[in-house]
Amino acid sequence: MNRKSLLSAGNILGLFLVLVVLYLSALYNFLLFHTLAEFFSITVAFAIFIIAWNTRQIQNNRYFLFLGIAYLFVGFLDLAHTGTYKGLMVFPAAQDADTPTQLWIIARYTESLSLLIAPLFFHRKIRPFLTIALYALITGGLLWTVYADVFPVCFVEGEGLTPFKKISEYIICAILIGAFFMLQANRTRFSPHIFTLLTASIVLTIFSELAFTFYVGVYDLSNVGGHFLKFISFYLIYKALVETGLKEPYAFLFKEMADSEKKYRKLFANMLNGCAYHKVVLDDNNFPVDHLFLDVNDAFEKMLGLRKKDIIGKNVTEVFLGIENSDFDFIGEFGKVALTGETLHTEQYFAVMERWYSFSVYSPEKEYFAVVFEDITDRKQAELDRENYLEKVDSLMAELERSNQDLQQFANIVSHDLREPLRTVGSFVQLLGRRYQGKLDEKADTYINFIVDGTARMHTLLNDLLAFARLGGGQLRKEPLELGSVLNKVLMNLSDSIDKKQAEIICAEPLPSVIADETQMIQLLQNLIANALKFNGRDRPSVSISAASEDKKWVVCVKDNGIGINPKDIDRIFLIFQRLHPRGQYEGTGLGLAQCKKIVERHGGKIWVESTPGQGSSFYFSIPEPM
Repeated sequence: MNRKSLLSAGNILGLFLVLVVLYLSALYNFLLFHTLAEFFSITVAFAIFIIAWNTRQIQNNRYFLFLGIAYLFVGFLDLAHTGTYKGLMVFPAAQDADTPTQLWIIARYTESLSLLIAPLFFHRKIRPFLTIALYALITGGLLWTVYADVFPVCFVEGEGLTPFKKISEYIICAILIGAFFMLQANRTRFSPHIFTLLTASIVLTIFSELAFTFYVGVYDLSNVGGHFLKFISFYLIYKALVETGLKEPYAFLFKEMADSEKKYRKLFANMLNGCAYHKVVLDDNNFPVDHLFLDVNDAFEKMLGLRKKDIIGKNVTEVFLGIENSDFDFIGEFGKVALTGETLHTEQYFAVMERWYSFSVYSPEKEYFAVVFEDITDRKQAELDRENYLEKVDSLMAELERSNQDLQQFANIVSHDLREPLRTVGSFVQLLGRRYQGKLDEKADTYINFIVDGTARMHTLLNDLLAFARLGGGQLRKEPLELGSVLNKVLMNLSDSIDKKQAEIICAEPLPSVIADETQMIQLLQNLIANALKFNGRDRPSVSISAASEDKKWVVCVKDNGIGINPKDIDRIFLIFQRLHPRGQYEGTGLGLAQCKKIVERHGGKIWVESTPGQGSSFYFSIPEPM
């Protein structure tokens, strides 16, 4: 069939000759003309059903199947109409022209409503046997109304068509117009030439029905014209459904399959991942020894730098020399998929291309398989870089741990080697002071006092340095811990200072449970509360301790009413050896808050301060909530 035109010249010539023969038969004998025209439409109707019914298992066109069932009953009704036509009288029960006219109306209602409803089955399932049963039930009921004289009169001898018949023809035309627009709404589901033929057939059927509203006698000219139009209408249906269904089933019966293949072919060609389709090559023992290239997509060509025309029909071992010697058995493993139907997902280094690929292999049918692959070299390199980075981090952490251990060992050595001579110096200086106090001149007494104070400060500094060094070494002994219990131990340790200053310690709410090292939590709270008492010039210092949950962390606050901190000094108070006040004004080495910062950070939290000079400070530290 020529897709470029509606009908070929041969089709048009043949149709013209048939119409001439029909016209001559009408001149010779109208009954002969009527019978020939009707039998053509009946034959087309039955042919549509036969093709639709016998292909229902191999095609998914529910529209065509529904229309085939409908035209089976349209054909039966037209056959009954022809058999009861005036002058033929195949069925003796019909004695006048009204019965065939009634059957005509029933057939046209059935045909038009079926054409209107059929497009709905593009979106709905159809149950063929149930559909046949419903059509049979409705058709049987309508035939009963005709032969039981229940159906409205459609033709009266000598008067012509009844109002019911004429109105019915107009209703049928309206239904056909609706079918026309339903067809337009689904035009993309048809081949263009088939859509055109079906549309033209519906239009001619509308004009045919209009022609049947004018005749007075059953042999009138308008009746002849209506049958000519009906003949051409069914010829177009024949060309669209019957001839195409027999000669070009791929173009109509399998259009959805063709569209699907076209869609997936386009998807195959344009997918970003490389894809290749193979047939496995087997030896005499049915063992995979090679793969034959059947098809590849554009991405395959781009990713591997190979041209489709150069590899289709060749074996894999011809295209990728040395593939059989790879560490991974590509021939055997991919061939196994083709033989067993099992899928395979693997990431392998493809030495032939010197690249890493992710392979997904599946088999659509035995001895055939498709490979979808993606270049993952960059990801693998990133993973390798990450592994190398983690190894370096581990190495650095190990080095840091060794450094911490060395620092702790150094601190112990310093503590041992310096504290003993320092203690000796201090003892003898104190002895010298007691024995010669007032016996030497005034300067000698002053120098002795300087030495005593210096050795005491040095002793304190060495102890604080040792404590600070020990914070960074060893593992934390984390365990479930009640901060309230920790606070009680801290207050007991600081009881002398609290009593001496008559300080008020407030803990309004129970403190939470945490997972922490008890010794370091005691040291943390003790440093913060001791600082709150130390840097406070009030007659009655006040320190409050509270806790709140924020973002899966406990935030503990130690608030005082002390001297406060100048805003410009806040950024450096947690640094080692940072003192904000003259040495003679407040005791200390400047290591206490640095120790607090290290303790909090080792527990996965952070520490900060909010302060107003002259009004007090609030020190906050966070610690993760127990999971």
